[in-house]
Amino acid sequence: MRPPEAGHVLPDWPAGLFPPGLGTARGRLTDRLLRRIGLSGERLDHIRRRIIAAVIIAWLPLVVLGVAVWVVGVVFETVGDAQLASYQRDPDRGPIMDRGLWGWTRHPNYFGDACVWWGIWLAGGAASGWLPAVVTVLSPLAMTYFIRNVTGAKLLEETMSTRPGWDEYAARVPLFVPRPPRRA
Repeated sequence: MRPPEAGHVLPDWPAGLFPPGLGTARGRLTDRLLRRIGLSGERLDHIRRRIIAAVIIAWLPLVVLGVAVWVVGVVFETVGDAQLASYQRDPDRGPIMDRGLWGWTRHPNYFGDACVWWGIWLAGGAASGWLPAVVTVLSPLAMTYFIRNVTGAKLLEETMSTRPGWDEYAARVPLFVPRPPRRA
């Protein structure tokens, strides 16, 4: 693949690979200089591929981690909601839902929601570089704070704490981050 002619930028070339003003007198001069030092045609294409490969290698682990955290979140939300719906349909249920994921965390659906936010941030914000990561980290931080401490888990805890057996359940099962339940 040849580098673009002056005034024409192909859509698959990464932004910033060619100096601004390509197509202007300054851009044409830069284009001639690149050709003169041997950076044209296949050599320039080789450099372009190396740059893209380096970026992919550097950020791919964050994207994979982000997708994995997102999947964990979706699974926790989906399974937690399904288990809760099954519990609510059971006429012989006890006063406290403590089976399945609900035996590992008192709020698996809220934990899952927080994981979804952190997964999106890892795959999108953090994997885009340090500046986008710093600028966008407030979103998952704020969502996790509000889900756990303000609107989600804490509010529901106030309602649930009046049920019989709640204190023993709360002593055994963590509020938010899952872990194996303690013995009563």
